Amino acid sequence: MLIPKSIKIGAFNLEVREVKGLADDGSLSGEGTILINKDLSPKEKELTLFHEIIHCINPGFTEKEVEWISRALYQVFKDNNFIK
Repeated sequence: MLIPKSIKIGAFNLEVREVKGLADDGSLSGEGTILINKDLSPKEKELTLFHEIIHCINPGFTEKEVEWISRALYQVFKDNNFIK
């Protein structure tokens, strides 16, 4: 799966940027941008994108909930060849 340059979530268009030297795997900036650590493996980048999308969909989820949901959803997409 290629990491897209932008993604639409609800009514919002968010930019997606890969950034070198990011302290975490990924984050949401206050400017409507999803940041993904450029140093991650391709699989880790995909998983991180799912993780940040879940944060956007429901900011009220705890980090543990986001981690669980993003990993489960990512695996469903991989197992069913929605992403290669």
